[in-house]
Amino acid sequence: MKNISIKTVLVALLFLAGCGKDYLEPDNNLVLTVSEYYATLNKSAVEGITANMYGGAWFNMLDKATSCLEGYCGNAQSGDPVYNAFFNGTLNSAYQQLGFLWSTNYTIIKNVNQSLNGFVTSLKEGGKFKENYDADPQLQAAVNTCIGELRFFRAIAYFNLVKWFGPVPLVYDNIKQMAIPASWQPVVEEDIYDFIIRDMNDAIEKLPATRNGSSTNKLSQISAKALLAKVYLTKAGMSFGTAADFSQAATLANGVITNPSGYALTPTYHENFLPKYKVDNFPVECLWGWKWSWTAAWASFGTQNSLQSYLASSHFTQSWDGWSSVLPSVDLRESYEPGDLRRYSSIMENGDKYPEFWIAYVFPGQTTPGYVYFDGSILGGKPSPTGMHIRKHLAGRDFSTDGHIAEMHTDVYTPIIRLADLYLTYAEAILGKSASTSDAKALQYFNTIRERAGLPDKTSITYADIWNERRHEFAFEFCNTDDLFRYNHLYPAVVKTMLLNQKRGTYTCVTAPFMIDGVAQSFPAGKPLKVITSKTYVDFKLPAVNDDYFRFPYPLGEINVNTYINEPPMRFDFVNYQ
Repeated sequence: MKNISIKTVLVALLFLAGCGKDYLEPDNNLVLTVSEYYATLNKSAVEGITANMYGGAWFNMLDKATSCLEGYCGNAQSGDPVYNAFFNGTLNSAYQQLGFLWSTNYTIIKNVNQSLNGFVTSLKEGGKFKENYDADPQLQAAVNTCIGELRFFRAIAYFNLVKWFGPVPLVYDNIKQMAIPASWQPVVEEDIYDFIIRDMNDAIEKLPATRNGSSTNKLSQISAKALLAKVYLTKAGMSFGTAADFSQAATLANGVITNPSGYALTPTYHENFLPKYKVDNFPVECLWGWKWSWTAAWASFGTQNSLQSYLASSHFTQSWDGWSSVLPSVDLRESYEPGDLRRYSSIMENGDKYPEFWIAYVFPGQTTPGYVYFDGSILGGKPSPTGMHIRKHLAGRDFSTDGHIAEMHTDVYTPIIRLADLYLTYAEAILGKSASTSDAKALQYFNTIRERAGLPDKTSITYADIWNERRHEFAFEFCNTDDLFRYNHLYPAVVKTMLLNQKRGTYTCVTAPFMIDGVAQSFPAGKPLKVITSKTYVDFKLPAVNDDYFRFPYPLGEINVNTYINEPPMRFDFVNYQ
């Protein structure tokens, strides 16, 4: 048997950059066959196989590419060339962050395939691993859970890819497909969705039934059902989707809501974004998110959460990071209903106080500790171009008593699927392709989310209501571009008009010192506090929005190495599925 990189994937869990055929090609650094290597695995080793896939494997996407998605749908503004092609309508195949959206997911798929196919081969061939498996119920449970996790991670990676790029290569066996270059050809979306659904059904069967009370980031059947509901909801709006897909999404979402098995909506929206949630301590509402770890600053790179450095201001971090690379857009801010409590948890505005940050500091004019946002002085004494900053994903002042925080390093978790998503998924699935719905249960679930946000109930729901509610519930959680694409499947003319009318511009601001009893205030020492006294909006709108806007171009790195990538999509032979 050909030597493979099973040891690297299972033991070192090395995160390899992958695009083009790199996501197929195994390393040749091991002298053991698959069965020989798996015979060395015990329960503990099996449980460690997926560790990196809970966090570090997603780092290249988290670092900047996820924030690019916020600009694409109109939630964010950026003048930074790393991000602004997603913001200003100039995205093309050569854009680096596009490559990270592609390669991160395919590298996860590559590593899943090597582990998953190793299990399948070892259990089929018999031998020592099969003997150990048959004799040890604890090993059986560990293997089943691991396979469930692997299928979830492969499914969510393919779900990301097919949502963003449409037809993509379907990699299922790295070694076999290296010998079949034509298998790098894209596969039709319908078959990719069927592949994902097969993985998810097996994940649901194998994952633990309830939330893990000690390692609350761990996947469960509820996590998998939630993802599958979102898969069916997206598939339902496609040309090959059916009313049955809407029904499946509604059934799965309702099942999660009525039997959450240890998960629950947090009493307040803000609770989900407190910096105390990290490592193995996730909020009860999080069905799945990315786990990050802390090491001494710069002792390692790629296992930590780096978002604060890009999203926060230098006044917030009090260090050389805090680059304010991505800011809330004027359009997003103006779309909030008056009194929506989610604005405070998503967007920092002048005078907002956050007691969870700067817990050892009392700002001028305050009597208790906490960070206070001054819109006129947060960029080296200058105002934010949009008068705001993003609140989510922040941890606190660098090198402070707030916790494990340094430049480019925090261990705050990243929410990916929250239980609130299922409430809105149910409402959207019941609405389906109808103009509106007044279905009692759909309204109940929809209004549950609005009530927590401090907003009045609605008596009828349209798709515009769904879009607005999801935009405000999940702003800066990297799924609103997915929502936009799904909206476009049903109402393309409406969505194009909406995007063309979005206010993606900035303000020209006039500032003044923050005064108390006629005295200009500084904090910390020598850092003048200023507020914006007047601002003039300078508009920017997308120059054009056509059908191509709702599908990302294949990355140039893939185009250069895969001569089949622009061939017409082919059908997938499910005989190859395992």
